[in-house]
Amino acid sequence: MDTIGDRLRIQDAVRVGQVKYAMDLATRIYPRLFETDNYVFFHMQQLRLIEMIRDQKMEKALKFAQSKAGVFSKVDPRHYHEVERTMGLLTFDRPEYSPYGELMYYSYRQKVAGEINAAMLRCHEDEGKSKEEPMEPRMMFLIKLILWAQAKLDREGFTDFHKLDLGHADFEEEFRRSFQGF
Repeated sequence: MDTIGDRLRIQDAVRVGQVKYAMDLATRIYPRLFETDNYVFFHMQQLRLIEMIRDQKMEKALKFAQSKAGVFSKVDPRHYHEVERTMGLLTFDRPEYSPYGELMYYSYRQKVAGEINAAMLRCHEDEGKSKEEPMEPRMMFLIKLILWAQAKLDREGFTDFHKLDLGHADFEEEFRRSFQGF
């Protein structure tokens, strides 16, 4: 299973506002994810509602909020304040400039993407423990992440960065060189 690639794909979908797609993909890969982490489920549903508001689909947003499948069907009382803030966005013509406007910012998408990533990692760890499979070593995970980031920078046309060369004879020296200046 390509867990790093899957998790990145899910996080990217959240970051661009494709929350339903991200939830469907996450559920397919981690079937128990939203059963075991209701807070992440709440934030994903909340973000779905926020995206409807961002797209000015107010009637659809209201129906979604009121539906049994919606964000607020089974809200933990500790999250009522978040519910009020989200619903408050509906009362403004330009919700991004409202007192609750930070919910419309990209940084909120980033926060939720980080939350779902952490939840997926917990699920992956739990699956690994139950199957008695060793977790991918952290160093290997970091190297894969660095290589993925380098490839993404290459695709975007950035060239002014130190590349990690895995073919270098002295890997430790190459690793230090790549991170020189950080």
